[in-house]
Amino acid sequence: MTSSTTVPEGSVFVSYAWGGALAHKEWLRDHIIRYLDLSNFSVFWDRDNILFGQSIDQIIRNALAVRPLHVVCICDRDFLDSAQRANSGLARELKMVADIAGHDGVRILPVILDAECSTSLPEVLADRMYLDLTTLHSRQLRIGNVLCAALLGASQTQVAAMIGHQIEIANLRSRAERYFAGREPSFDGNALNHVVKLSDGNLLLPPAWMYQVSRWSFRLNDDVPGFSPQKGIWHWDHWSASTGMRGLGAAIMSALFPPKISDEDIYAIELCGDILAVAIISMTKKTEHLRLDWREIIQCVLMSDGGMKALDRLLPETTVDAIE
Repeated sequence: MTSSTTVPEGSVFVSYAWGGALAHKEWLRDHIIRYLDLSNFSVFWDRDNILFGQSIDQIIRNALAVRPLHVVCICDRDFLDSAQRANSGLARELKMVADIAGHDGVRILPVILDAECSTSLPEVLADRMYLDLTTLHSRQLRIGNVLCAALLGASQTQVAAMIGHQIEIANLRSRAERYFAGREPSFDGNALNHVVKLSDGNLLLPPAWMYQVSRWSFRLNDDVPGFSPQKGIWHWDHWSASTGMRGLGAAIMSALFPPKISDEDIYAIELCGDILAVAIISMTKKTEHLRLDWREIIQCVLMSDGGMKALDRLLPETTVDAIE
């Protein structure tokens, strides 16, 4: 086979239950096809690759002839039902897949989305190591990144770690939703005078604990144009994250979690504040408004392992400690 028929990461043939609602096809595009495209695979799936008037079976045979080839079977209840119907489109497709199952350069990967599918797979899939994404799918979490990792050679241990990481993030996000339920705390920094206000209209002032921490205390009494924390005036600019910007990040995090004042809590607040300073505050020009809501803040902090651990400490397991 000539090099013109290969691509850097190979070709992926996506096999799934044909027909069904348009919404299901768009779900496949958003959760699987897009990730495969971004990972430099050449992707075949019927919605994009079979044109009106073409022979469906012939186009599929052509697609299955490309090497290297990853055949990804999206196994849900509809997949099993369609595979068991004699002469259905999927049944014919799986027969073609079975014909190439032992060929060099062919890899067949069952992806389990519904738990019961793992014990009822069609014969061509039954003895293969499958990728179990039921936990992610049941919680409507993204699955495309894990699928791509598996296709690119990730081990079972690595895939399990990826799934566990996504579940941990989802759990933290759920805890944040409970903590902030019924409230929408946000922060608005005025581009003209750099006064920062909370969504309730109050000024964002340094919490009492900051005056006891040497990292901040020597700056909190500053009263210069553009920086006077005791008046709710804070510094931000599109530059490296300064002490003043990190202090603003810490003050924002402390306003979200005011009951948290132990040494361990303060460490977590400062860590999250540093993340905000680097990722958001220092990315905002001093001539621009600085606007943050709690959802954006939580999402930003969840992007780092350190931030996840800090949020795990700051967020209550239940809504008992939520601010009224």
